[in-house]
Amino acid sequence: MTEWYFEQDGKQRGPIHQDQLTLMFSKQLLPADTRVWTASFGGEWKPASRTQFAQPAHVSPPPLHPTPPPTVPASKVDVYVPPYQPPTDAYAYWLAFLPLPLLFLDIVLASTAAGEAPSEDSIGSVSAVVGFWAGLALGALDAKNLYRSGRNPKPRPLVPFILLTPVAYFWRRHFLVARSLKFLWIWLVCLFVWVVGIATLLDPLPA
Repeated sequence: MTEWYFEQDGKQRGPIHQDQLTLMFSKQLLPADTRVWTASFGGEWKPASRTQFAQPAHVSPPPLHPTPPPTVPASKVDVYVPPYQPPTDAYAYWLAFLPLPLLFLDIVLASTAAGEAPSEDSIGSVSAVVGFWAGLALGALDAKNLYRSGRNPKPRPLVPFILLTPVAYFWRRHFLVARSLKFLWIWLVCLFVWVVGIATLLDPLPA
């Protein structure tokens, strides 16, 4: 191991091992301009600042910024997925055939009129209220099934169209699910039957 000599208080000190001299400089027991010598220097004493004992300049670390929270990929964001329901058109069929049970209701009301001639108000008022709420409920159930069965995933509005008449609802449904207009045709046929039935009830029988 290389032996070193160093100057202290104008006097030569040593020999000392390189590791020990390094430790003395690192603990600042000797000033940086202390002259040192080893056999490889020949006849020249050198300041420690020009040798391997030179202390590195004090460098302050950069300010420590807070670590930003990890970015959650868009695919990891929780998205509400409705409970799955098997696709069914049962509610659409009920809505399409709704004029027929309403006609039956009108016939029952007419038969309980105790021999009095049924009026337009007495026949149409009850069935109109029942038909409105029944149509709204069936439309809501059908729209819910379309959403939960994955046939209207957006979801695009559908229920408000039932307020315009079943024609608007079935037309809108046709564009959402890309199916035929069979429910609209069924409803129109049943509506025709209902109109004929109501006309028959209101037409007084000949004496």
